[in-house]
Amino acid sequence: MTNIAGVPHASSEDDEYRGYYIPKGTTIMPNLWFMLRDPEDYPNPETFLPERFWALTAEESERTDPRNIVFGHDHPSRICPGRRFADISVWLVMANMVATFNISKARDALGNEITPPVLYEPGFTSEPVQFQCSIIPRSQQAADLIIGAT
Repeated sequence: MTNIAGVPHASSEDDEYRGYYIPKGTTIMPNLWFMLRDPEDYPNPETFLPERFWALTAEESERTDPRNIVFGHDHPSRICPGRRFADISVWLVMANMVATFNISKARDALGNEITPPVLYEPGFTSEPVQFQCSIIPRSQQAADLIIGAT
């Protein structure tokens, strides 16, 4: 199991959770991995189901939007001030990659597609284990842009 913890917080007052006393000032590490796989909010959480978000109300959509959990949760004052910058940066990188590369599964010596296993490295952050894929520039112009940028 991969463990992804959020940014540490400190409790602002004495609290109790499931019978455990939490004194004011205690460091709290949110378990984002679990929060993003809570079956009450994300039925069948390990399956890629983008359609799970299609019929949500605006309120449900806001509550279950993974960005609202990863970049801050529970209270608007805890939302990361760099959230919009991160969203825009990831969007720009992905848009540029899709515009300049054909990305597909790698192929074996017989030309059969190689489907990578869904495995992740353990640790504080989660990332997939290395796998083979095919990344080919869409055109000579794209290749020239890439070569010129290195």
